[in-house]
Amino acid sequence: MTSDSRQAFIENLESQMKRRDFQIRFAVGNPEHNYSTAWSAWGWGNEFYIGALAMMGSTKISLHRSGNCRVAIIDKKWEELGTKGMPRPDDRAITKWKRKPTPDTGAVHVASVLFPTDYLRNTESPMATAKRPLTVLTPAPAGGSIEVGFFYSREPVETLEGKLAKVGMPLFRVTLDNGESVSMVVRQTGFDKGFLPPPEKLKKLGGTVHVEIPGGTEMSDLTAAAWNCPVEDGSGTLFVAEIGGVTLRRNS
Repeated sequence: MTSDSRQAFIENLESQMKRRDFQIRFAVGNPEHNYSTAWSAWGWGNEFYIGALAMMGSTKISLHRSGNCRVAIIDKKWEELGTKGMPRPDDRAITKWKRKPTPDTGAVHVASVLFPTDYLRNTESPMATAKRPLTVLTPAPAGGSIEVGFFYSREPVETLEGKLAKVGMPLFRVTLDNGESVSMVVRQTGFDKGFLPPPEKLKKLGGTVHVEIPGGTEMSDLTAAAWNCPVEDGSGTLFVAEIGGVTLRRNS
């Protein structure tokens, strides 16, 4: 990229960020360690949303002004499951939790997306364009993970950014209509494989997998997401890990 084209890209990005519906698109990867899928995060009014672009047609993470947060099946997918007679939980919300109040000084950690290097499976980088820029983050070494955290605050950026820099590298900040800000902070961490569901639990997922697989067949090299329950573990923070290389098999 030439200096002129780089400057044009930056100017376009800054222009896009002024739009009310601007979406931060990000991924993790390089040719040596493969790539994740692309994720998106955006504010709308007083709400903030996060989702993997490949999964946005089915689920998304919603962080609401009320403090009520959830991982939920979107309306359209919910209706589709009912129409097709596929397994559907009683509640669209798969996970619910109440985030801590937004402080006037400092920040509260509400959610994180984890990208463990050992589970990056895509050999090609997600696409980016001038109108849809994509930030591609360098993976952690083998065994590690890149963590993209989202922090709520009301503190001015001039003093808050230095505090967040002690946690990781602040990349973006979105100010919601009610004055709350959401900062995206990136850091390198380890990854505990104990975070993933054990095999005996995975065997029981047959009735809750909302995809169509013909009997006696399988789908391989899929990308899935695993998350904690912030209420049950008492953390108050959602952690979602992207896991590539998943195989789904329907025996009958």
